[in-house]
Amino acid sequence: MSDNGERTRKEGSMVRDLLCQKFEYDESVDILLGGQDDLGLHIYSLKANGGSRRVIYAAKGKESDEAVAYLAEHWKESLTLDEAEQLARESLKLEDNDFVEICIINRAEQTEEAASDEDN
Repeated sequence: MSDNGERTRKEGSMVRDLLCQKFEYDESVDILLGGQDDLGLHIYSLKANGGSRRVIYAAKGKESDEAVAYLAEHWKESLTLDEAEQLARESLKLEDNDFVEICIINRAEQTEEAASDEDN
């Protein structure tokens, strides 16, 4: 595995751990964490106690059956990150949502100058 792939995995684990800590005592929060690395797109279903499992697609909360059916019909393995985000947004429009928060974190491209600063 490349150093970049290992770093991506560590960064993903850090994000997962931070989210689990933030919502540790709130059992009503449902978290789906998705991202992309050198190996493709990934989505994890997180539990407040720190547990997680990798899934192909998911919807949580009351009345999530319609969203799951929509995802099952429209999901395909070849989705790009942008297409996956759009699919998620479209599935959320199917039901009345009390509160939905989407956070997108993009990794900044590393410049040669920044890379040489890290080496020193």
